[in-house]
Amino acid sequence: MATMRRLSQGYITGSAVSQWDQLCPKCQTIVKEQGYETELKSGPSFQVQVVRLEMEKKLKLVEDRLHEREESERALQEQIIFLSTWDPVVMSPGYTDIILQSGGHIVNAHRAVLAAKSDVILKLMKGNLDQLGTVSMELHIFPEALDAFVRYFYTGHISHRDLKRYATKLLTAAKRYGVRSLQLVAERYIAKHVSKETALSTWELGTDHNSEIIKESVLQILVKDVQDIPKLGEYRMYRCQKDPELLVGLFENLLGRVT
Repeated sequence: MATMRRLSQGYITGSAVSQWDQLCPKCQTIVKEQGYETELKSGPSFQVQVVRLEMEKKLKLVEDRLHEREESERALQEQIIFLSTWDPVVMSPGYTDIILQSGGHIVNAHRAVLAAKSDVILKLMKGNLDQLGTVSMELHIFPEALDAFVRYFYTGHISHRDLKRYATKLLTAAKRYGVRSLQLVAERYIAKHVSKETALSTWELGTDHNSEIIKESVLQILVKDVQDIPKLGEYRMYRCQKDPELLVGLFENLLGRVT
């Protein structure tokens, strides 16, 4: 092994000492018998040069690919900025052709934008897409979340402030109107901010919306201390008043993790 390490070091570093000189007399005899004496006496310089050229080619290829990726990322970022640029002025009545209503709250928008991003809304609009002038539509969404919901159609973005206030409401609206990307944004936010204190109500939310993302986050928190679940503030409410079956489903999932 020591001999092989010496050979390897000479090969990699390009040392002036030939591989033949690094062999012990016994090894030289064996190499002679195998017919490799001339090659070893010539030294490692040629092999090192070949390896160096191969490495340079590979490095150049990696550099080219990195450059291409950087260019693609820059182009994508420019597209994101372009697509998410939004001027509130265009939401004024003079520029819009639909009034969205919820609980007395009104938001102006554009039928083409809404219909292009939601198949559910497109179906609801079927009868008035060709209608001239401004039309009205009632959306089944919490009024306070209506602005953030509609703005997402234009920017693809929900502010941290709006998520903190309306994540569950936006999740409900996104599922109702088939806005899958917004649904994922809301699910991931809720999953990220679950705690032991809110675990049971969050599990209920995940169950109601059939969200594996949310339910998985609850399981990861509770599986560490299953024995402490009955001590949680929400436990008694769910066990005695609200939904005992929900707790059964939770414990069944946890048992599968513990055993």
